[in-house]
This record gives sequence, structure tokens and C-alpha cells, in this order.
Amino acid sequence: ALPICFCTLLNEIMSRFACCILALLAVSTANAASIKWTGYAKNGQWGTSTNWYPDQVPGPNDDVSINKGGNVTITTPVTVQSIAMGNDVGEFPYLIVDNSLLVESTLTVNANGGIIMNSGAAAISGQVVMGGNLVFASGTASGSWKIASPGKATLGGAAEKAFVNCQFNIGIDVDMSGLIILNQSSVITVGSGSTVTASDAFSVQAGDTTAVKFDTSAGTLTYTGGGTFQVMAPWSVGTFNLMAGNLTLFDSVTFGAMFSIPAGSTVKTLGVAAVAMPSGVSGAGRIHAEGKSLTVGAANFSGTLIASAGLFEATSASSIATMMVSGSSIMVGHALTVAEITMIAGQIQGNSTLTIASGSLMSAGFNINATTVITGSFSASGSVISIGSMGSVHVASGATFTTTGGAVQFSGPSGTGGVVNHGMINAVGALELTNIDLTGTGSVTVADTFTVGTITISQSVVALTGNGKFVGATTDINTIAQITGTPGVTGTIGSYSFTCDKACKKIGTSGIPTKKFIFAVSK
Repeated sequence: ALPICFCTLLNEIMSRFACCILALLAVSTANAASIKWTGYAKNGQWGTSTNWYPDQVPGPNDDVSINKGGNVTITTPVTVQSIAMGNDVGEFPYLIVDNSLLVESTLTVNANGGIIMNSGAAAISGQVVMGGNLVFASGTASGSWKIASPGKATLGGAAEKAFVNCQFNIGIDVDMSGLIILNQSSVITVGSGSTVTASDAFSVQAGDTTAVKFDTSAGTLTYTGGGTFQVMAPWSVGTFNLMAGNLTLFDSVTFGAMFSIPAGSTVKTLGVAAVAMPSGVSGAGRIHAEGKSLTVGAANFSGTLIASAGLFEATSASSIATMMVSGSSIMVGHALTVAEITMIAGQIQGNSTLTIASGSLMSAGFNINATTVITGSFSASGSVISIGSMGSVHVASGATFTTTGGAVQFSGPSGTGGVVNHGMINAVGALELTNIDLTGTGSVTVADTFTVGTITISQSVVALTGNGKFVGATTDINTIAQITGTPGVTGTIGSYSFTCDKACKKIGTSGIPTKKFIFAVSK
């Protein structure tokens, strides 16, 4: 057993320790207050003590209630424990935040209350439950935000709206415009059944390299136009409606639903953007692909696609009204039909067929490594065309391939599909085929110079007009039905020269001639 004196001492120590704890709790309770807005000073200023009951400006440990109607304006930094506002029927208080507001616990805005942030210095941090009216035109939001019914929210105006370490959850319909900047893993989430309606100049940007996100995957985003909607942050898309205006994508995006681009609108991809439209694209607008890649599903696009960089691929059979290829690689893995095409630079590749109704080509170097079929009128000028091992150019029956202006040269490795002409090749300008066979049952009309080398040629007619010449070497011309001219044709094969009246038919050579040949209109 302990000595009686030691027990007495221990009891005394414990008693005094308990008294200290009670004293501390009493001080803490005394320092924490429930403070109510009265507005008695009639100046609407948070920092005026006579606007509060009891008569003191709320501090870091205080719970604040604001239910009397009117504006309460914060112009200097404020820290409080909690705020509740907008509870009283018939009273409509608004908290105008023009400086920083740190709420250690919860900021609850009920149906009759509202918050206005319209200053670059405005900043709210805390657990915010917004069931009233939010007007966020400028400033910074941090913490956890829940925008819920019956509230209303507008993130409008051209100014910057920053989100820093913020989870901003939208459960109602919201209007947005201006500049949204996401920092420190901030995420804006649009919930199921909710719609964001954006307008005017609208931009969503990543302010740093953290895992920020603009997440509308469960809801709807509608852009009504009035400018350009720019996406420079990761965007998870659900339903997206482009009603008017333009869309510019700097970041990778996948559109889950069919994407319709209205007439007068342009969708542009830039930089590292890898954009996918697996459900297809429609409409009469314009796509300008300058990003890393653009893939579309079953496109039925009556507008214009300008492919200037990266890869374009149709992942299922597609049709496009107008296309310009000026630096992109076009992957034809499924049938692709283009009503009108302009080919300036780039390549066509793939194991399926590109069908062209009409178009033109003017390129110092264009690669064709897929089956390419021309069904209408096509022109080429000053171009070098390389046909790859999987490539071929088909001129369909009734179609015309015309060379104009500068010389057009076809070349490629042996064994390609070459040029298959069942229509008409009209060599108004110079045309040269090297190592590329010309087959089919069509005709070639020559007004300039038609040069062939190391190929096989089979055509129903090579028709020479004016100063047109047909020249070549090491080429099998046995399968040309006739070479025509008016009044006749002068021919030279090796050292043998001859003249034909109107047409040279069934030209016979012993195999592939090793010497040059030339045919021209006789004078």
C-alpha cells in the first residue's frame, strides 16, 4: 500500500489538472461565439462591429449566421468557423466577397441567400454547400463545393475564374463564359441530369501539370456560340452540343456521342491533341485538324475537313463532302468517300479504298499507298506522286484525269498497283510514268509530252493532238490498241521509223524494247 501522504499528493495534482482543463475549455467556449448579422450600421460592411450581434466582428472561431436581407461586403481578409445564410422567408441576403474568405468548416447558402464574387482578389475556401444563388464572375474557389437544387449559379463574364485545390461539383443547370483555370488537382464535375450552357469567349485551361479535369461525362455541355470555346485541359465528355461558334481543342478529347458541327462553325485541333469521335461526325461545318490525331467513326459529314498535320483516320466506312490534305497522313482502314478533295501535301495509306468524285492535286511530293479511285473529274499540276506498295490510282470508266500546267510525275517501286485507267487521261500538261504500270481499257489524250519508262502500258488509245508526243524506253507497248493522230502518226522505235495514216495499230515489238521510242503527229 502507498503511504497516505503520497496518495494525498497525487489526488491534489489530479484535482488541479482537471481544474486547468475546465478553465481552458471555458476560455475556448468564451472565445467561440455565434454571431448574427443585423446590419444596424446600414453600411453593409462585414468589418463594422455594429452590424453584428453581439457587437463584434466575427473571428476565426465564430459561427456566423446571415439571414437579414441586403448586401454584406467583405473587403479585407476574413477567417471564420462557419457561415449559414438565406434561411428566413422574405429575406434575401447576399454576401459580396471582394477579398479572401476562409471558412474552416462549412459555408451553407440556403435558398434565399446568395454569394457574389466579382473581383480578382475574391477568394473563398471551405466546404461550400450552395443551395442559393452563386454569381462567380472573377476570383478563386478552393476546397469542396456542392452546387445543388434549388440553387442557381452563373460563372459568367470575361474575367478569370480560378480553381485551386478545388472539387467543384455541379448538380444543377449552370451558365458559364470567360476563362476557367484549374490548378492543384482541381476538378469541375457536372452531374447526371445537369447542363452547363457556355457562351461567348469561353476557355478551360490547366494552370499547372497536376491532375486537373473538366468532367462533363455524366451531364451535358452546350456551347451556344458568340465566340470560341477553347479546351486546354483534360476534358471528359458526355453529351456535347455545339449550337454555333467555334471549338478549339489543345488537349486530347473523346466525344462519346455523335458529334454534329453546324454550318458556320469550325472545330480545330492543335498541338498534342488526340481527338476521337468514335460515334461519328455530321453537319455542314468545318474541321481543321492540326493536332496529333483525329479519328472518326461512321462520318456522314457534309462540311469541310482540312487535314494539315498529324493523322486522320476513319474507323468505319465514312463520307466527307470536302477535304483538303495539306500535310496530314490519311489512314484509309475502311472505305472513305470524298465528294471533292484538294491534295497539297501528305499521304494516303491503308488497306481499304479512297473514292474521289472530283478534286485536284498540286504537290512537290505526295504519297499514295492505298487504293485511290477517281470517279469524276480530277486535275493535277506540277506534282510528284509516289505510289507505294499498297497503292494504286484508278480512273473509273467515264472519269477524267487531267494534267495541267507543270509536269506531273508518277513513280514508285516495282509491283505496285500502278495507274489503272478505264476512263480518260488528258495530258494537257506533261505527264511522266516511271516504274509504274499503266493498265486498263481507257484512253490517253496527249497535247504535251507523255513519257514512260520501265513499265507496261495497255490502253485502247493513245491520242496525239497538236504538238503532243509519246516517248519512252524499256517499255512494253504491245498492248496499246492504237496510237492516233491527225493527219497521221510518225513513229520511231530504235532505228526503225515509220508513218501511219491516222493511226498506228497493233504495234509489234519483240518483247520490251531496249531503245527509245517516240510517236508524234505527222506534219
